[in-house]
Amino acid sequence: MPETGNNPDLHSLSIRISTDGFSFCTNNENKELHFTKMDSDFNRCKAICLCEPSLQEDYSKTTILYNGIFVTLVPSMIIDSNNLESILLFNFPEVSSDKFDYISNAIIGYDITCVFAIQKELHKFLYNNFPACKIMHANSLSLQRALKDSKRQGEKLVWADVSKSEAYIILAEEGKLKFANRFELTGDKDILYYCGSVFEQFALSQHNDKLYISGDIKCIETLQNYFANCIYKETNICV
Repeated sequence: MPETGNNPDLHSLSIRISTDGFSFCTNNENKELHFTKMDSDFNRCKAICLCEPSLQEDYSKTTILYNGIFVTLVPSMIIDSNNLESILLFNFPEVSSDKFDYISNAIIGYDITCVFAIQKELHKFLYNNFPACKIMHANSLSLQRALKDSKRQGEKLVWADVSKSEAYIILAEEGKLKFANRFELTGDKDILYYCGSVFEQFALSQHNDKLYISGDIKCIETLQNYFANCIYKETNICV
């Protein structure tokens, strides 16, 4: 019974779903599953939600991090609930309202909003099984962390959130967003190429400027051969 609020030992649940994996975090457990084939219809993610015993308990708070491809960033001042569809259709003509629902996440403390589309069937499934859940795009969490760290440290940094099939790369400087984009990864060296391209495009120093990596740790050794300040940031989906 997710989120009935009747359990005296209230705790939170965070779930991250994507086409290439599923992970969840509770106060007592972290679990990650990586798919060998892309799950574009999220059927495996839905099956895990139904079959995993830990996800059937009573939680005071449930956050779902959805890592879909139809996502864009816009200034918060132009956002209202009536124009989410037009914003997304401008970038992704295939996300019509008969197949997709639209959600926005404000990046707290910054004039940026993340707007994304989620399949209607999946959206309905998540709310049926986790009625009071908050759905965020996974990019929102990466942006929040990158902007906060660059503001606190008073410097510019590159943040790459890496999965098996893609990377979301951010450049932030003193709390301001300079660049953010998603890149498909098809080979072992792709992440090196894309990080190198961002450093070159913005005249960053591979010896001095920081490169933070979150998500898949397998690429860290390769990147550290080329970026002196390449630092792994543990992914914590418990939000």
